[in-house]
Amino acid sequence: MSAARLPVRRRDIDEQISYLLSKNRHDAVVLMQSPTPWDGPERYRRPDGSTVDVHRAATPLALRWVLTRLDRDVPWHFVVTPLGDDDLVSDMRDRLTPYTAVQLVNPTRSLLGAFSATSVVPGTIAQGDIPDTLAFLDEFTTSVAPAPAGVVTPDHLASQVLAIGLGWTFGPRNLSLTDLVEWSVSPHATERWDRLVTGLPAGVRAAALDWLGRSLSSQAGAALRYLQANGPGGLLTWGLAAEVLTVDPAATADEAAARQEATTAFRIRTTTGTTTADERGHWASAAVAAVHRVTRDGRSPDTLIREAEQLVTGDDQLNAESLLHLSSVCPGGFAVRIERVATALAAMVTGGPTAASATVRPVYAALRSARDHRDGDAGRGGDRDITSADAAVRLWQWLHTLDTSPATPGGLSGWLREQRGSLSWVNMCINAAWREQSSTALHRVTRAVAEQARTAVRDRDRAFAAVASHSGASRDLAGPALLIEDVLDTVVKPLLVTGGSVQPVLLLVLDGMSTAAANQLLHSVDTTFHGRWHELAAENEDLATALAVYPTVTTKSRTSLLSGQLATGGQDVEKRGLSDWFRSAVKGMRGAGEAVLFHKADLEMQATSVTGRDGIAPLVEDTAAHPLVAAVLNTIDDALDKSDPIDRQWSVDDITHLRVLLQAAGRAGRTVVMVSDHGHVVDRGQSAPSPLGGNSARWRYADAGTSATEEAADREVVVQGDRVLTDDHRAFLAVDEDLRYTARKAGYHGGLSLAEASVPVIVLSQQPEQLQYRMRDTMPLVEMDETMRHPGWWELREDFFEISGGTDADAPETSPAPTDQDGLFALDVAPVTSGPVLFTGLETNPGFVSQVAETPITGQDAASIADILRTIGANNDTLPHVQLQQMLGLSNIQFRGTVTRLKRILNIDGVEVIANRGGDITLNSEQLIQQFGLRVRTGTTTGR
Repeated sequence: MSAARLPVRRRDIDEQISYLLSKNRHDAVVLMQSPTPWDGPERYRRPDGSTVDVHRAATPLALRWVLTRLDRDVPWHFVVTPLGDDDLVSDMRDRLTPYTAVQLVNPTRSLLGAFSATSVVPGTIAQGDIPDTLAFLDEFTTSVAPAPAGVVTPDHLASQVLAIGLGWTFGPRNLSLTDLVEWSVSPHATERWDRLVTGLPAGVRAAALDWLGRSLSSQAGAALRYLQANGPGGLLTWGLAAEVLTVDPAATADEAAARQEATTAFRIRTTTGTTTADERGHWASAAVAAVHRVTRDGRSPDTLIREAEQLVTGDDQLNAESLLHLSSVCPGGFAVRIERVATALAAMVTGGPTAASATVRPVYAALRSARDHRDGDAGRGGDRDITSADAAVRLWQWLHTLDTSPATPGGLSGWLREQRGSLSWVNMCINAAWREQSSTALHRVTRAVAEQARTAVRDRDRAFAAVASHSGASRDLAGPALLIEDVLDTVVKPLLVTGGSVQPVLLLVLDGMSTAAANQLLHSVDTTFHGRWHELAAENEDLATALAVYPTVTTKSRTSLLSGQLATGGQDVEKRGLSDWFRSAVKGMRGAGEAVLFHKADLEMQATSVTGRDGIAPLVEDTAAHPLVAAVLNTIDDALDKSDPIDRQWSVDDITHLRVLLQAAGRAGRTVVMVSDHGHVVDRGQSAPSPLGGNSARWRYADAGTSATEEAADREVVVQGDRVLTDDHRAFLAVDEDLRYTARKAGYHGGLSLAEASVPVIVLSQQPEQLQYRMRDTMPLVEMDETMRHPGWWELREDFFEISGGTDADAPETSPAPTDQDGLFALDVAPVTSGPVLFTGLETNPGFVSQVAETPITGQDAASIADILRTIGANNDTLPHVQLQQMLGLSNIQFRGTVTRLKRILNIDGVEVIANRGGDITLNSEQLIQQFGLRVRTGTTTGR
């Protein structure tokens, strides 16, 4: 093959100049033959600063004209021409230097120039293949990766030919089959492959594909054979189809037979010959990984996935619909997996809570399989099914705790704690399990579990109402329960006025926010603000939940909240009431400023203001003029009229103005108190208006002739007292969720169910440690996190029924609240009674005793704390939260405070000895022993 076929490229000119410089030549006029016209710059500057002029001359006349008009100030002149030596006359040759003849592009030197190399390994490429190879590379790029150490090797040439020719966007050095499969669905993959097959010399192509095979795992053989035989089209879809050929140890005989037939069909359809299970599995894994990559990049692989499902199910393809459940991406595979979840859940429910330990593991296995499917990812349609199934399992775990410990809390405050710490999460799960799903079978079983839970909740609502109708109707009978009219004095004032100074506070009243909605919103605050806002709960758990005024409606309960006393009225009463309360709270303090309260219309007017000073944020940030800013946010209450609360997951961005207010509060360093005025119940389409009629959806006036002690209807209660804000301080309040007196809406309030009467009180801060220190004497606070908010039955773990024992760790009815304000515990845990004595001498170790003294745990000494650690250590250094909570008889807030103190005692200088790991408390025994210089004594012992 003639070298003249090589077109002149800039690299060839530069290579020629480098050669001349090596011969001590610093100028030249060189004629270079090229089959194609020069398409580069007419003048360019080299790295050494010298200038190069490149001229075109297609005819002898044009050549003569060029040679007579050279710029003598330019040292390097190259004339690109199709002319040969026979076309030159003597006067033309006289003007050329140092050569008097036409120069041809040297293939080897051009190859070296292309790769910035000085040598090439013998046998890398045949001399005759160089022109077409370089032409192939030049078709796609002018830049080739320099050869390592300046030596062109077969592997480097092969990798560059494939990377450049096929348009790879990934580096060839770390090539994986996933990279190759992902490339195969790019828009130009087939075109590039065809060009490689037709435009590259056979020897170079074979060497490149050989390198590709060596670079990938040996398990990629089947995919590579498919690529060579069929090109990139179908590489991903057949890989996805190959996933159903995975050997399944749990397969039935029919499934095993179907797999064998499908494997034969796969070999024929893909023309890959006999494939091994490893080859098919590797191909399938790469295809699945490629799908996830494509999805993350914002491209939709749905069409390809549907094609893959057709390959699996088609009669003329694999005909393996019975194996579709093995596909982790095909929609039909997810549908089968969800049906298996439904079947396992039904078996668990049929077995009853007492058989749950044996029946729950198949449920978890089915759920894991569903979550592993692409459609089980959050944000995709199938996530709804999984969330509903998760909710059903959680409800079943909660029902188990009731079967093993059916006691109910005593007293109004106990019921409010139960609603906030456990029943609010039950409400969330009922909603999630109740809603429609893609599977009729799954919907049937989750609805059945939700109905059982609703019955249990209804019983608790009635028991609560029996107590609350009496003790909650009168301030004198409410006991330690926090009443909504006392929230300003009991919670807001300590945060606002500390040590004779006024601290900035933002009070957010989210009208209609139930304790369940508060759980969702706190999660959203965490994720939206990436953990910058921290929830701080009072160690006195009674301050976490308030009791609404009766009836539980806005004009009575919200007005009382913002007035700091029992009151009825509209927005003008609320503004006057908050202003009066603030002046009383800061009485005698100079420069205290004024409180400001925004209602819906105020916020909308401020939000649309065109002047910066009139916006919402500047007012919140002005802590000197307005130390207390309050805002009423109506989104949740408004939604009860026109949306579906069952299917609603409340987030920061759902609540109008909330994000802006929290951002401004963070910049101003305000503590945020987020509270509601009442909760709500949802409509499940199972109720009709009561024939008794009513003044509102969930309450009605007591008839003039009806005494307060007269028996109310089965599903409602009569209340009488100073906290019943009607003209005669009497009313009938609905209790059962499905009782309403007026037309149907999406949700209701006004009654006396726990969900309506319980008001969440939340404290948020971006400087939690500073706030804890400031409040240490007036209202001690514990920092909460997502894990600690959940009740003990919430965590999804297969061993729940084994570790949960006989009680619900978070149910206050089984562990009455302690009387001390620290809210901690008196230990009553049986230590290990045989085997090695763990951490010998820990309770008397001076360092340990000193740490305990510096961070005391109420009612505990060094010995009892050492026993806690021995209990964890004896359980392989890990103990589930729920188990330790039950052993210690603690609620969530109490348990959180205990764990926080244990960390301060043990995690010295940042060395982690004790930690939270998911739902477990973990102990680093070796670090504990080393930290306090302990020893381990073996033998049998009782006690310490």
